[in-house]
Amino acid sequence: MNTVLFVTFDAGGNLPPALGIAQRLLADGDRAVVLGNPSQRGAVADAGVAFEPFSQPQRFAPLDRTSPLRGVLRLDATTSSRSIAADALRVAADVAADVVVVDCMLLRPLAASVAAGLPTVSLVHSFPSFFAGPYARGPVGWLSALHGLRPGRVWASADASLATVLPGLDRGHAGPWPALRTVGPVVPQLAASEQPPAAGEARRRPRVLISLSTVWYPGQERTLQKLLDAVALLQVDAVMTTGRSVDPADLRVPANAEVCRHLDHDALLPAVDLVVSHGGHGTAMRALGAGVPLLIIPGFQMTDQPHVGRLIADAGAGITLPARAAVPELARAIEQLASPRASQRRAAAGLGARLRGLDAAGDAAQVLRTVAARPAPARAPAGAADAPQG
Repeated sequence: MNTVLFVTFDAGGNLPPALGIAQRLLADGDRAVVLGNPSQRGAVADAGVAFEPFSQPQRFAPLDRTSPLRGVLRLDATTSSRSIAADALRVAADVAADVVVVDCMLLRPLAASVAAGLPTVSLVHSFPSFFAGPYARGPVGWLSALHGLRPGRVWASADASLATVLPGLDRGHAGPWPALRTVGPVVPQLAASEQPPAAGEARRRPRVLISLSTVWYPGQERTLQKLLDAVALLQVDAVMTTGRSVDPADLRVPANAEVCRHLDHDALLPAVDLVVSHGGHGTAMRALGAGVPLLIIPGFQMTDQPHVGRLIADAGAGITLPARAAVPELARAIEQLASPRASQRRAAAGLGARLRGLDAAGDAAQVLRTVAARPAPARAPAGAADAPQG
């Protein structure tokens, strides 16, 4: 039996892949522990996985309504956090971890685990080409480099990297990924907080699921309202989930739409003709897994959302529109994609068949067992900036 420690933080869609792999390890007789924000305790408990909270509060909080600049600074403070790095080493010792799996965004904890000689795996929870490209070359990557944490150098120091993305969908992901294994999207089995509306015996109109990010970003409410206004112009039925970031009571809801905070998307997807999303990797892969095309409206340009949108559009499985798109343009795109004759539906069905043929969590668990079984490597001393201090 191996013990695997997952080190993560609350950034929205980065937690589900870790939980899905942890659940598979538990089912196979291994032990799994998650170290993360106290705000993640409930989701981890719902997945049946042991949880350890950070010892100190972190500045980044996904529901904070703050400026993009302040949000980037707070994200940098978390990904370069010395206290999280120290927590990772402490909990790894406490649970006698055989492998430490670190969210690829948490550069200092990843570097600290490597420097301590622990078998360390980087969990790449969205497209590797995004992290090696726009992320590493963007504001967070620049700030990390100022801390002595060059993203490429830190990622290259790990024993292995797990990418929970569909093999073949990413392009140009060559980068600093040691022993990169692309296993496919991983989705945990979680209890639904609410039941989906009844599908009815027969549907005569297309059904649309609208779900933007659970992480707040500027303009989110405006985009949600425009989508509801677009749906009001069409002969469709819509279900919208707002998550933690927007109160449904703040939206004007047309007669052909239903809005609530949380629904089990996996239960809804078999009866859905289109998913409208912000471009979060998890939501997009869930839709494609059900063979459903996507309309992607990226909400925050410094995230992976535009990147996800481009790759899905390039694969022919969806359309990407900017957040500034007007209501009539949104309505035309929804009507086109929800049609049974849409070419994007055929492309999404093909990608869905590939996704359903994978055992992503099982393959990821096997990679971790392989890393745990290796002899301890001789490591070069890490730079002072890479090790936790204080």
